[in-house]
Amino acid sequence: MSEHQVEPHVFVIIGATGDLTRRKLLPALYHLRDQGILETRNTLIVGAALPEMGEEGFRLWAFEGLEKAGWRNESELRVWCDECLHYQTLHEGSSQDYEALALYIRRLERMHNMPENRVFYLALPPDTVPIAMERLAEAGLLKSHGWVRVVFEKPFGHDFPSARHLNTTLHQYI
Repeated sequence: MSEHQVEPHVFVIIGATGDLTRRKLLPALYHLRDQGILETRNTLIVGAALPEMGEEGFRLWAFEGLEKAGWRNESELRVWCDECLHYQTLHEGSSQDYEALALYIRRLERMHNMPENRVFYLALPPDTVPIAMERLAEAGLLKSHGWVRVVFEKPFGHDFPSARHLNTTLHQYI
């Protein structure tokens, strides 16, 4: 592994069907792939959100977003989407939905012989972050034999007091 490549991991986007994911996050991840930092064989990207779009629907949605972002090599885009992108519906975001997500992630890790290295990118409004963190913790996803990282989109709270409250709440889980 070169000094610029990252370790094998699963990158999970909670709230994956939002506009920012399509316009910014997925193009940034694809750019890291172009730079040789994220290798297709070492990175699985799991979108998790409320809509029932299915894996193929998510891949098509992402493919169209990447095309709009300026990537033109259709065959490379399709291969990347097919090999790297996965999707799990969260329905209502219940504990059972997050348990299903945990099973799905663990199955992918086993199928691809991946360590339990995970990044959770919470593409969510600040007021929904605490419940998502609680659900991830309940499902056992914030503990692993590898490493776990959690990334929060800004804004982090609505003002300073709400940001402090959110920070205190999150420290219960990480």
